[in-house]
Amino acid sequence: MAHGKVTPICLPSKVFLEENGLRLRDPGRMGLRCGCADAPAPERLVARVLDRLQDRVELVLADQVRSSMAPVLDHVVTRLATELRDGLQLTVEQVVARAVAQELAHLRTRS
Repeated sequence: MAHGKVTPICLPSKVFLEENGLRLRDPGRMGLRCGCADAPAPERLVARVLDRLQDRVELVLADQVRSSMAPVLDHVVTRLATELRDGLQLTVEQVVARAVAQELAHLRTRS
């Protein structure tokens, strides 16, 4: 069997077997469905266990993604705030310099 090739077996619709093990996905999109009533007892047991674990696995994965993303987002927000602050500082300096130059020019023309 080629690496990564999907082999349909009688498991819940959210589970299919790849060469490297069971995968918790929806093979229905790939047209892989079969009736589990005819499956041997070990496959039914695996199907029930995986079906029960599906929600827990999704919650754990979602939590891990959130935990992994938090430091990345903190870094991005910090860097963005620094860039905005630097940009605002530069803009204020340019505005003040232009205003001072205009005022000096105005005072020179009055004298």
